[in-house]
Amino acid sequence: MNKKKQLVILKEDLPEYNLKTGTMGLVDSLKDDYVDVLFFEILNIKTKKVKETKCSNLDKNKLIKIENFYTTNRLKSKNIWVKIGLCLYFPIGALLAINRLILGGLILGLIQIIKPLQFNNTFVSVLCYLGGFVPIIKNKEEFEKSDAKVIVSNHVSLLDHTAFQSFNKACSLSTRMLAQNLLYKIFFSMLGGELVQLDEKQTIPELKNRLGDLLEDAPYKKILIFPEGTVHNGKFLHFFHSFAFTLSDSVLPVTLKIRSLFPICYYPFGKDQILNLLWTIFLPVNFYHCTLLPTAHREPDETPQEFAYRVQQLIASDLNIIGTNVTNKQKSLYTKDREFYRDFINLDE
Repeated sequence: MNKKKQLVILKEDLPEYNLKTGTMGLVDSLKDDYVDVLFFEILNIKTKKVKETKCSNLDKNKLIKIENFYTTNRLKSKNIWVKIGLCLYFPIGALLAINRLILGGLILGLIQIIKPLQFNNTFVSVLCYLGGFVPIIKNKEEFEKSDAKVIVSNHVSLLDHTAFQSFNKACSLSTRMLAQNLLYKIFFSMLGGELVQLDEKQTIPELKNRLGDLLEDAPYKKILIFPEGTVHNGKFLHFFHSFAFTLSDSVLPVTLKIRSLFPICYYPFGKDQILNLLWTIFLPVNFYHCTLLPTAHREPDETPQEFAYRVQQLIASDLNIIGTNVTNKQKSLYTKDREFYRDFINLDE
C-alpha cells in the first residue's frame, strides 16, 4: 500500500489553476516550504468521477491540514485558568443540565397534549430563554425591509433555529434526513418553531409552488434554510448548495455566532450529538449573535450556484472566516474514513 498522504485544504483561490478556496488536495508532507499538491474535486460520488489538478511548488502557507479544518478540540483555549474555572463550575453546570432535561421532558409531554403549542414561535421563544438560549439580533429591521422570501445562514449548531424565533415569522425547512435524526425527533417540536416538512420526492418546481402558496397565505413570513447542509465549528464555511437559491431571485443573508462564558467549541468534529447537546445545556447561557445583512439579489447572468457562491463569500466576509468548497458529502466521507480519497484517486500512477 502507498504511503499515507496528508489531506489538505486550499486557503485561497488559485485562478491560474481555476481552483477555489476550500478545494481538497493531497501532499506527501508539509515539511518543505513549497510542495507538490494533487487537488481533486469529486464530481459524482456514485460513479467515483473526479476532476484532478496537479500544482507544483505551491507555497504551503496557502494550505491547511484537514485536522485543523475539522478540529476535535472541545476547548478553544489551553489557558489553565479556563480549565480550573470549568472544574469549579462543574457541579453547578451538572445540576443546571439535569434540571433543564427534566423541564424539557415535562414540556415535551405538555406539547403532545396541547397541540397548538407545537411549532408555536412565541412559545418557542419563551422556551429558548428558559433553556439558556439568548438571541441577540443586529439589524433586525432588515427582516421587515427585505422583499426576500428566503433566509440563508451559516450553520454552527443543531439548535441554530432558536436564534430566529424572536422574529416570530421565520419557518424552518426540514428534510427527511433531519426527521430521522434522534435530536430532531425529540427536540424539534420544542425548539424548531414553525416547520415546513420537505418531501424529497418533490421536484424543485413543485416545492417552489408549495412554498409560494405558503408565503402567499402568510406574506409576512420567510423560509429559513441552511445551505451548508451540515454544522461546523464557526471557523470556516462549507460549500453552499444551490437549492435555496433556486427558490427565489433574492435572499436575506444572515450570520450566526454562538458565545458563552467559557470558550468552547459547540460542535467539534466527530463528537457525539447527544454529548454536544449536553454541553450546550450544561453552560449557564448561550448567546446567539444573529446579524442580518442587506438583501442579496441574483444578477441576470448568474446561475443559482454562482449566486450561492457569492452569498457564501458575503457571509464569510462578515464573519471574517474562510468560505470553502468543502461539501457536506465530503465531510460525511471523511467522517467514515480518514483516507476516503483512495476510493476516488489511483495513487499508484
